[in-house]
Amino acid sequence: MEVEVVDDGEFALIEAACLQAEQNINRSSPEKKPKRPRFLPGSLASVPPAPPLPFLIYRGKTTYCREVAQIDRAAAFLLAIEKPLGFDVEWHVTYETGKPPRPIALMQFCVVDPSIYTPDGSPPYHCFLLHINRKSKNNENNNFTFTPALSPRLLELLTSETVRKAGIGIHGDSLQVERDYGIKMKGLIDLSEAANARLCPSSSSSSSSSLPSSTKGVVPVVQAPQKWSMTALAENLMRKTVRKSQHIRCSDWEQDPLTAEQQSYAATDAWVSLQLHEILSSMPITWRPATATIGEGSGSGRVESSGAHAHGSFSISNNGNSIKLKKECIPACKELAALQPAKFTVLQQHYQGIEVLEIATQRQIQASTVQSYLAEAIIAGYAYNWDRLSVADEVLALAAVVAEEAGVTLLPPLEAVEYKPSRDILNELLEARNIKIRALFEEMQIKIPGLGFGDLRLAFAHLGRVHQNL
Repeated sequence: MEVEVVDDGEFALIEAACLQAEQNINRSSPEKKPKRPRFLPGSLASVPPAPPLPFLIYRGKTTYCREVAQIDRAAAFLLAIEKPLGFDVEWHVTYETGKPPRPIALMQFCVVDPSIYTPDGSPPYHCFLLHINRKSKNNENNNFTFTPALSPRLLELLTSETVRKAGIGIHGDSLQVERDYGIKMKGLIDLSEAANARLCPSSSSSSSSSLPSSTKGVVPVVQAPQKWSMTALAENLMRKTVRKSQHIRCSDWEQDPLTAEQQSYAATDAWVSLQLHEILSSMPITWRPATATIGEGSGSGRVESSGAHAHGSFSISNNGNSIKLKKECIPACKELAALQPAKFTVLQQHYQGIEVLEIATQRQIQASTVQSYLAEAIIAGYAYNWDRLSVADEVLALAAVVAEEAGVTLLPPLEAVEYKPSRDILNELLEARNIKIRALFEEMQIKIPGLGFGDLRLAFAHLGRVHQNL
């Protein structure tokens, strides 16, 4: 293959010709403008991270009680002072499969103690740590024994309706107290429920100018009730955060004595609970359920009637008596059973006028689960709107007939009906006929094809409130 060799002179001529051609092309083409720098819109521009929030650490007076006599004196003081209490409990988490959880080991209370002098005029907080279940070593066999320390005054304090106890998830804590020690707590204020009642907007508050605010910061507004944690409430209402150490939270709360870190952790939780209660109590309730209102300072988070009246009624027959049931607003019973937080959240959404299917979509659960939660709330004695549950009249009528055939009397005695508790008609029926709920459901499906299990539960739950529906 032959290669043509170009000398330097010829190469210079070729290079000059190429340069001339390029200049001619540039003259014929329009002049290009320099590119302008591009900027992201403000909404897409990177936002500098917010500075970390300061930690809440309790530095007030702490009284750690281990003996029964000490616990009794502390409880007597809290009863006598008659002020709201911040409340929390701790127990030893063991993570042992197949074993029941350990009983509550520590109860912590926080109160504003007027006998304490504070130079700066800040509230004189006083935390009491009651070590009610601690272990001690048996020197004979080198094993640990547990010494529950429940005093008479502590029992009185836990069951007092006048001494209010505020905490996050306090209904769940009260169930644990009842499970472990057989004590049914009263005078409870769930801070998550109180926050939802004050942070959820009402239908009339559409502008941000009408939103509430606390003295510690700007209060956010949530579109639907939610399960608040202590950390989330503290960050939103106080602009501070709570140090939740997994190492301390899951430590051995039965050891005797507790470490300084454990005591500080426990006291801080009760102290923050009391501060959150003080802030929420100073704020107005921003939404009112269509059928009921959250009672101010209601001991068990109870729902009280707002005085709404039904616009229609529905008659059923029971034991030869015609019973006319209201179809709309059913007020709460005088005594309410505890309701788990998830179920209470669904109930609050029901109060906001949200239909069952929409609640299921928002909570990402089945509609039948929503219906079951609401049925349990009805049986527990809470207020509700029957029309909004969209249960067909024929389902309610059939449930009444089935109850009558089983000998379950729906019509209440002649005494004052407003003091009667709610009844679990479905459970009474199953016991009377000695059958399983699945068999009853299949039997009723024959008479009403397509009957939903949730509709069945709601119908029987509604019949259990006959004494309020007359």
